[in-house]
Amino acid sequence: MWEPLMQAMGMLSEPMNLLVLAVGAVSGLILGALPGLFLAGLTIGMTFTFGWDAETAMFLMAGMMGAATEGGSVPAILLNIPGEAPNAATCFDGHPMARRGEAGRAVGLAAASSFLGAVVGMCFLMILIPFVKIIVLSFGPPEFFMLVVFGLLTVAYAARGNMLKGLVSAGIGVLLSLIGFSPVHGVLRFNFGSDNYLWDGIPLVPFFIGLFAIAELVNHVLRGDTIAEGGQRLKVGLFGAFRGFLEVFHYKTTLVRSSAIGILAGIIPGIGGVLANFLSYSMAVQFSKNPEKFGTGTAEGIIASEASNDAKDGGALLPTIIFGIPGSAGMAVLLGAFILHGLQPGFFFVREHMDIVFVLIFGFVISNFLASLMAAFGADILARVTTLRVGYVVPAAFLLSVGGAYAARENVWDIGIAIAAGVMGFAFNRFGFSLVTLVIGFLLGVRAELSFVQSLQISAGSYAIFFTRPVTIVLMLLSILLLCLPWLTSRKAKASS
Repeated sequence: MWEPLMQAMGMLSEPMNLLVLAVGAVSGLILGALPGLFLAGLTIGMTFTFGWDAETAMFLMAGMMGAATEGGSVPAILLNIPGEAPNAATCFDGHPMARRGEAGRAVGLAAASSFLGAVVGMCFLMILIPFVKIIVLSFGPPEFFMLVVFGLLTVAYAARGNMLKGLVSAGIGVLLSLIGFSPVHGVLRFNFGSDNYLWDGIPLVPFFIGLFAIAELVNHVLRGDTIAEGGQRLKVGLFGAFRGFLEVFHYKTTLVRSSAIGILAGIIPGIGGVLANFLSYSMAVQFSKNPEKFGTGTAEGIIASEASNDAKDGGALLPTIIFGIPGSAGMAVLLGAFILHGLQPGFFFVREHMDIVFVLIFGFVISNFLASLMAAFGADILARVTTLRVGYVVPAAFLLSVGGAYAARENVWDIGIAIAAGVMGFAFNRFGFSLVTLVIGFLLGVRAELSFVQSLQISAGSYAIFFTRPVTIVLMLLSILLLCLPWLTSRKAKASS
């Protein structure tokens, strides 16, 4: 691997490639901050690379993809509008921190978590390349079902305060996920008489924009004043941003655990960054010494969300380059860029184009660093948004939200979904129901059904398939441990007292 590594470093030292990487990072940062526009921008960027050298084209693609999630964290923190769907969990603690006047600190936390998560993800990418075939092929429908069950059990920890309301929220999320065409039964379910629009179920981007952004905008209108309470900008500027940047190192366990979840989610096609994001957040709640602080503006919540966001890219690259199976929507566009430049993903890709792999690794890491640096230096200017009166912010933010909902698929009905989800999100917040558990149920419901039925089809109806495969047994034992953890924790606390 030494020779390809040196080749990639030589390519990185060329001024043209550095310029392309910087342009990609700036473009990704901006597009990531605009809801629903990143994938469209990434696709357009890919078309511009026609006729370029493959290495230069990969620097642009990696630059855009590496900076996008950092860009998406900015509106999530300042306005409660996730720029990208995987930034949704950042809203839970990033926005409350901004409302306290600590927007700069929140941006710094997100920037450091994104960069360090990307570094961990890319390091694991290099380590896991020889073992990727074993890892990917170890996960079939039974293993995926048990993984989903494990994810659903995290609802118990994400529903802080009121377990019953949390479970109700998760149940509603599962029901919402079942809307649309059923691949199991071959019928349309809960489609409200629409034969076309809800065929693929509720669209994710408009649903999230409504649930988090529009619902919060209604709260701002009712509360009045400014986004930051009292219009105060506390601990902002470079001092606040870099304080947040350094604060990440106080939560090393959260950073490593969240990065590991992101890597695993990226490796296994179909899980996606959104699910990894919320699983990481839920696990952070579970293992935190102060779980009651989550949702009120704690650093751990931002770290858990943003570290998994960027670590997943390292995992998602593995099935993309080894099998030609994109681990995410962004990786699907990257796969198109491979084909455009005559690169054929597969088992021989690593042997013949290892320099391209290192180009992508360097591109992702440096792009994350540049994006984090730009966010940190721009924190003071960005934080000023939270001191504006809501009468100025809400109309612009509402137009941005509606535009993002429409831009994702260019379907006017998506605007209706966003508004309806906004009303739902406002009602859930007002009556104390958990949005975290709602989203977990929404993301996992239909996946659990499909994996369960596929498993039974493989085993000719025998449930023994869930108890005879090594990975399913391990996941089942982890699920049981997860259920027993509160009891074990309480016994330990009693013994120590």
